[in-house]
Amino acid sequence: MRIDSDSPHSMQLKPRWSAARDALARRRWQATTLALAASLLTTALLGASWYRSAEAARSARMAQFGNAAAAQLAMLSIEPLITLDRIRLGVLATRMSELPELESVTIVTVDDRIVANAGSRPLADTQLYTHPVEFEGSVAGYVQIAVAPSAFSAGGFATPYLLLPALVSALLAAVAGYLLGLRIETTLEADPVADDREADAAAPAPTAQWLLAVNLLNLMALPTAERAAVLADVRRRATLVARQHSALARDLANIGVLLTFADDDSDQCFKVLCAALLLADSLENLNESRHLAARPELKFRFGAHIATHTGDAAGVDPDAIQDTIVLSAVAPEGTIAASREAFGRLQRPERFIAEEQSNPILRTLATASHDGCVIVSAVADAYGAALDQRAEWLRAQEADSTSTPSTF
Repeated sequence: MRIDSDSPHSMQLKPRWSAARDALARRRWQATTLALAASLLTTALLGASWYRSAEAARSARMAQFGNAAAAQLAMLSIEPLITLDRIRLGVLATRMSELPELESVTIVTVDDRIVANAGSRPLADTQLYTHPVEFEGSVAGYVQIAVAPSAFSAGGFATPYLLLPALVSALLAAVAGYLLGLRIETTLEADPVADDREADAAAPAPTAQWLLAVNLLNLMALPTAERAAVLADVRRRATLVARQHSALARDLANIGVLLTFADDDSDQCFKVLCAALLLADSLENLNESRHLAARPELKFRFGAHIATHTGDAAGVDPDAIQDTIVLSAVAPEGTIAASREAFGRLQRPERFIAEEQSNPILRTLATASHDGCVIVSAVADAYGAALDQRAEWLRAQEADSTSTPSTF
């Protein structure tokens, strides 16, 4: 029903609203105090509820993280512990200790000799998570990890839960202020977005580089003279693969080879992954020749990442290179660990056999996602023939053939 301004109903509503507004105005401090009290009570109740649930789950989270981190470090420590490579063990322990959740990382032999230690010294009552370092059924040593209790003192949703009462209180205060006749005056401010657009237009356009790390796990276990020859052979094979995509190959000290690709193709991720699989086939052929010569086979794995930088940046981002090496370290032997940023650019992912993997050591990445990576093990059957053809061409090139390569 419509009420006209000159109707008797309108005459009755105006005095009633004015009286209610005046009553609320006289008690504005009481209303504000009530809203704040309700907010504090809600905060206390939510805080107590969250604390009980967080305290109950804290030990479980600590155990899960500590056991997972110890197991991963034990796997990475197998080879350097067998060879008593204290430098590599120290690097592994230091990198793992950089995780904010860890207090200390210790690697010991079976006779309790400490070969690597990083982080602060744990207290006497600190919980240690231990995992054996096993090789072919024998225990070569142990990994001991101390988790910082403070790192698991609050749940992931604690901040939103505790901020919710503050937001409710602000809303109640705004409603009370409106009902009490308070006016909030706002002024139009200059739009900062326009300035940001001008700054973005003046900045150099971002570019990208694709990185492919070839990690030779047991390179340092070879004699010095043989190590140089093997690295030169691997670099030669990597260079043959790199030339097909106008990429560059260079040595990674004591690790292997790094290939850098330009981001000049919308399907460049496919080419980088195919290049890795092609190089993996070439290294398998190298292992066959080493087997015939009664030499130890090479253990290798790959890491793929994309490094984004501005057009005026010089060289390759060192953090991105280090992240690519870390990705290669968590890949199973003979496979590729691609960062989520790199694999996310792949068109038609069904062309590869791939699965997601999470690992605590990925928390140390600086330029890539911490919540996991993608393990690529092979190309799908429908595309296997093209990769086999390219592998045959590479074998011919390695034998100084003059065959002309086809393109993917």
